[in-house]
Amino acid sequence: MVSETTKTIAVACIVMLAEGFSATMIFPYAAFMVEHLRGTDQNIGTMTGFVFTGYSVGSFITARAWANASNRFGRKRCCMWSLGIAAALAIANAINDNFYVLVGLRLAMGLLNCSLPTVRTNLRERVAALGSDETAAFASLQSAFALSALMGPALGGVLYAQGPTFLQPWFLPQLLALILFLTAMLAVSQWMVETADLPSKSSAANEKAGLRRQISEGEDGSSTGLLGERVFRYLLIMFMGHSFVFTGWEVGYPIFARDFVIGEGWGTQEIGISFVAGGAGLVLYSQFLLRPIEKRIGLHSLWFYSWLPPIAAMLTFPRCVQYLMADGHSPQSSAVIVINWAAQLSVSVLVGSGFVTLQLMGNRLVSARPDANSALPLANGYFVAAQAAARATSPMLTGIAYADARMQSSVDQSLVFDLLAFISIVCCVITGVLFRLEQRTDDISDSYTILA
Repeated sequence: MVSETTKTIAVACIVMLAEGFSATMIFPYAAFMVEHLRGTDQNIGTMTGFVFTGYSVGSFITARAWANASNRFGRKRCCMWSLGIAAALAIANAINDNFYVLVGLRLAMGLLNCSLPTVRTNLRERVAALGSDETAAFASLQSAFALSALMGPALGGVLYAQGPTFLQPWFLPQLLALILFLTAMLAVSQWMVETADLPSKSSAANEKAGLRRQISEGEDGSSTGLLGERVFRYLLIMFMGHSFVFTGWEVGYPIFARDFVIGEGWGTQEIGISFVAGGAGLVLYSQFLLRPIEKRIGLHSLWFYSWLPPIAAMLTFPRCVQYLMADGHSPQSSAVIVINWAAQLSVSVLVGSGFVTLQLMGNRLVSARPDANSALPLANGYFVAAQAAARATSPMLTGIAYADARMQSSVDQSLVFDLLAFISIVCCVITGVLFRLEQRTDDISDSYTILA
C-alpha cells in the first residue's frame, strides 16, 4: 500500500513534471518558432526574449494574490484551477499563428498559474505533519524538475515540425504538454491532501477545531514583516540571481548554439540532445548525491561551492567554441560536442540543483517564525515573485547582450555569458555569504534558530 508521504511527494513531482516540461520544451525551438510566426529573423534575440518574458511578468504580477488565495480557498482548489487553465492555454498555443497572440498567451499563463508555489507549500506542510525527511522530499521534487528539463528540450526539439504539414510545427510538443497537465490534475484531485485550515460553515466547529489563521496580515492588519527583515531580503536577492542566471543560460545557450556567426550553427535536435545530457546529470545528482552532500557540508557550503564550476564554464565556454570554429572544426566535431556538454552539465547540475538548496533555506528560515503557518505561503509567493521578476528581465537582457555580441567582429565577444557570470558572483556568491553572516548574527541575538 502506498504511504501518505509517497503520495504527497508523487503529487508534487507530477505537477512539477508537467510545469517543467511546459516551460522547457520551448527552449530548442523558441527562436525558430518566433522566426516562423514573424516571417523574419530580424531582432531574433530580442523577440525571443519577449516570448519568455511574458510568462514571468504575469507570474510577478499575481504571485502575492495567489499566496492569499491559497490561504483563503485552499492549496488543492487553487492548484486544480491553475492546472486547468494551463491545459486550456496549451491548446490555444498549439493552434496559434500570430506572434503577438503568442506573447499574450504566455502572459495569461503567468497571470493564472500558481501550481508550483502551491505544491511547494503543500509539500512542506504535509511533510512536516507526517514527520518525513524534508531534504529527501525536495530532492525528489528537484529530480522531477530535472526529468522535465531532460524531457522538455529533448522532446521539444525532436517533435518540432514532425506533425502533419497543416498543423503548426509546435503542435505535437504542446499536445504532450496538454496530456501532462491533465495527468497532473488527476493526481491532485485524487492524492493531494488539503493543508490549509479552511473555515467551515459552523463558527463553533472552527473554534472547537482550534483553527489557525492562515492569512497574510496580522490581527491588526499589519504585514507579517518578512520584507522588513534583512536576512529575508538577502534570500530574495539569491532567488532572483539564481533564476536570472538559470533562465539566461536556457535562453542564451540555444540562441548562441544555433547561430552561424558567433556560435556553431546547431539545429534543434543537437541543442535538444545537449539539454538531455544536462537534464540526465541533474536527475542523477538530485536523486543520489544532493542529500548526502547537504548532510555532510550543510546548505550554505553546498550553495557556495556549487557556483564555482558554472561561473568558470560561463566565462570559458563561448570563447572555446568560437576558437574551435575559427580553427576550422566542424560543428559536429567531438571537441565542440564535448565543450557544449561539459558546459551544459556544469550549469544544469550545479545551478539547477540550487532550486532545492534555496527552497530548503527558505523553509527553515520561515519555519522558525512564530507565525510560520501563515508566513510560509506568503514567503513562497515572494519567492515566486522574485523568480518571476528575474525571469522577466533575464530573457530581454540576454537577447540584447546577444544582439550586441553578434554585431561585433571580435571573436572574444561573449557578452551574454559574461553577464550571467557577473550576476552569479554578485547576487548568488557574495549575497550568499552576506545571508549566512546575517543568520549567524541572528543566532547570537536569539532572534531565530536557524538550522545550518
